[in-house]
Amino acid sequence: NLLPSKLFEEYDVWNSDPYPHEEWIPQVVVINLGTNDGSAGVTQEEFLNAGKKFIRTIRSKYADAQIVWAYGVMGKTYEETIRTMVEQMNSEGDTKVHCVIFDDMADNEHGALGHPNVAGHRTMADRMIAEMDQFVQW
Repeated sequence: NLLPSKLFEEYDVWNSDPYPHEEWIPQVVVINLGTNDGSAGVTQEEFLNAGKKFIRTIRSKYADAQIVWAYGVMGKTYEETIRTMVEQMNSEGDTKVHCVIFDDMADNEHGALGHPNVAGHRTMADRMIAEMDQFVQW
């Protein structure tokens, strides 16, 4: 499994019980996956197919949620694949699937092991809010 579809579908990661998806229904689900898959040798096609499967799994639990795939702050390996994935999901009728491709981090936004620090997370949060303002009724 390239993405945690099974984990999302079946388990509460904190206690191994089935996760009660019906107890809280989000307006937005944000996915931020893909950075490590590139270094693991996952092909573009494998990533595309696994990503669409993951989105469909989320959609099966949250029929009305906006789903946003956030990506790119630590690499761009799957940028075009994610854009294609979203376009395909939209053309198949799921118009509540979006992507936000982040800019590279500025020099002052790097934290441990290349991950964003507080400033980097602030930049990403500001961008996510601006993007989601276009399709979320706050």
